Formats: sequence, C-alpha cells, structure tokens
Amino acid sequence: MRRLFVETLTEEGSLISLDRVSVHHARVLRLTVGSDVTLFDGRGSSALARIEELDGEALLCRILSVDERMPSTTTSITLVQSMPKGEKLEAIVRATTEIGVDEIRLAISERTIARPDAARSATKLERLSRVAREAARQSERSTVPTLFEPMQLNEVLAGAPAGALHLVFAPGAARGIDAIRDRIDDAKAVWVWVGPEGGFSPAEVEMLEREACIPVRIFDSVLRVETAAPVAVALVRSAVVRSR
Repeated sequence: MRRLFVETLTEEGSLISLDRVSVHHARVLRLTVGSDVTLFDGRGSSALARIEELDGEALLCRILSVDERMPSTTTSITLVQSMPKGEKLEAIVRATTEIGVDEIRLAISERTIARPDAARSATKLERLSRVAREAARQSERSTVPTLFEPMQLNEVLAGAPAGALHLVFAPGAARGIDAIRDRIDDAKAVWVWVGPEGGFSPAEVEMLEREACIPVRIFDSVLRVETAAPVAVALVRSAVVRSR
C-alpha cells in the first residue's frame, strides 16, 4: 500500500490534512479520491486512511484505523558523520535511513571543508530531514532518524549516552568488525564515527581512542565517504540483527 508522511496522527475517524510534499507524492503515485493509503509519523505509529479530497494543494484523508507501535528495545545505531563536501551528505542520509540508522549527528573535524554558518546549517538540516522522511517512506520504515546540527567532535562525544559503544571507522585499523561482535551484542547503543574526505586526522583518532572509542576498519581498501558511511552502518546493523 502507498505510504505518505504526516507530522502527527489523529484519532480513528478523524480527518487529517497533509502538507504539499505529500500532495506532490500523491499525484506522482497517481492516487485519487477513494484510494487507501498508509500514513506514518516517523516515530513508530501508522494508520490506514482513505483519501477524501485531493484538489490543488489540498489533501484530506479519513483515518480508518491506527497502529501505535511500542518503542523498539533493540540496540540503537547513531551515525556521527563529519561534514563532507557538496551533495554527498544527502546521499549518506538517504542510504543510511534505508539501512536503519536511528540518529545522524553531524560533526566538524580538522579536515572538514564544508562549514556552513548557523542560518545555512538550519536550512541544510531541514532539507536533510526531508530526505530522511522520503527515504523512510520509500523503504517502508515506521521511524525516521533524528538529525542533529553540526558540532565539534568533542561536543558530539559529550552528548553520547553512558555505556554507548563507539566505533571509529578508519582505514588501516587493526581490527575488523568481526573482532568486536561480542561487544556489539551487549551494547544498547552503538555510535558509528565516519570522517570526511581524507578521514579523521591521526590526532583526532588518538583523541577518540582516549575516550574509549574503538578504531575499526571496513575493508582493506579505502572507500569514499559517501560509500563508507552506508557500509559502516550496514555492517553494524547486520551485527545487531544477528544478535537478536
């Protein structure tokens, strides 16, 4: 069934108005009055609904039934991504959302070239949030990852929950992910750290190691940042799923 995003789900039997992005999706999907759709709020709840009005920029749906899911108790996965150049970040957000990341925290590191000011950061974050919502819709996820504005590495680290397992993906690291699978099995939260183009500097890796972060290699080859982040999240996600 076709899926559309809504900020807040209302009670069964009520009418709900969707935004212009959903109107556009409805037209692209060739939905019409009378079509049944699944609405999701990105926080785990969804609803079966029927389109009652689709005219111009107006889209009204009648809620037929609501499915309020309990919050997941599985291991959460956070991607800490140092800001890459250009449009690479959108590709990273899209792919890691599809894979199942729960949070994306943007970081500024020594080799970060893209350093937007506060106004541009807010605009960029809103655009990335739209990318994440669309990726969740297309991949049939019930949740949308939370995105956080760019911060310095030490500030990002300070926001981590106690007991989180931190994996710094760095070319040339002595260990692969298989060597720490038992640690992933026991973790309630795993933070995946990926550098920008050129990776984290040696000084940054040393700093993260001092804070109990574990350097891990993805493969023996060096990957582009837009490849490394999705692969790293996928490896951790696969380990988490196997441990269930």
